[in-house]
Amino acid sequence: MGSMRQNPMTQAGAAPGCPVDQSFDPLTAEFLADPYAILAKLPSGSKPVFFAPSIGYYVITRYDAVDQVFRDPAAYSAAVAQARKLSAETRHFGVYGGSQGGWVAPLTATKTDLDFVIVGYGLAEGVTAQDRDEVEEQVRNAGFGDDVMPKVREITDATARIVKSEWQTGYAEFAAVKSKYEREPWYKAIAGENGYTAMLLQAPIDRIKVMGPALDKHVSFAYDPRPVIETIKPRQLWVLGGADRTAPNTRTIEILRDIRKKRHDLDLVIYKTADHGIAETFQFEGVERHRYPAGMNDMIVRWLSAKTLPDNGPDIQVD
Repeated sequence: MGSMRQNPMTQAGAAPGCPVDQSFDPLTAEFLADPYAILAKLPSGSKPVFFAPSIGYYVITRYDAVDQVFRDPAAYSAAVAQARKLSAETRHFGVYGGSQGGWVAPLTATKTDLDFVIVGYGLAEGVTAQDRDEVEEQVRNAGFGDDVMPKVREITDATARIVKSEWQTGYAEFAAVKSKYEREPWYKAIAGENGYTAMLLQAPIDRIKVMGPALDKHVSFAYDPRPVIETIKPRQLWVLGGADRTAPNTRTIEILRDIRKKRHDLDLVIYKTADHGIAETFQFEGVERHRYPAGMNDMIVRWLSAKTLPDNGPDIQVD
């Protein structure tokens, strides 16, 4: 699903001639209980794209169309779709991108005119850098130090060569470095759920050559977001969690602070104890729960409307 968000109580926003499906609602109990049964019944033949008033989105049902959207997410973002339909009375328009959307949101500013870009728990480095940092954090959390990091980097360098080649080359080097270090005590610590290196280490090469291309979502493993962040016109707000384990951001913070030396319309807010999603963990009646930091939404509104930010505090760092 994707494209244009509209008032969920109306059909406003459906393009002329676009089919409308009143029955499709992914928030019903039936859908949440077994979404695949409902998705299998979508009319991909007669209605490859339709508008769902219940959620105010277009729904895309054909694989090739979904593939096209993933290949150019900035061009097909909700922001671009809405920007083309905004009335002349709209004064300020911008986008928010969370997590992987933090790569897409700045790119959107290269496709249409924006006043602001907000990135939540995203990275100022590319996919291979995220995988590298995840692996290094896993090894550090297992109790190993800087002395083994050059060895760890040899592994992530080898896996990066494979994915950047679109799964075509780099297997001999990968096999060599895997054989070189697979008996090291830190090796077993590489077992993440989000990156690709752990997956590659656990599979034989002949399976990787088949599995890799099949699972590839056409992500640009060579994409470097920094030049875009440095050059887009709209002002930017980056909101990060200081305890983000899914997307370790130490290097991202360094990059953003370096960019800020030349562009002063980029603001950085770090919630020190927040994990991915800017989620803080707390205990309630013996159960671990999660919440957004107090005042976070007000902080964003204040940045948007008054162009100001709160002061530093025990749980927040403002650059």
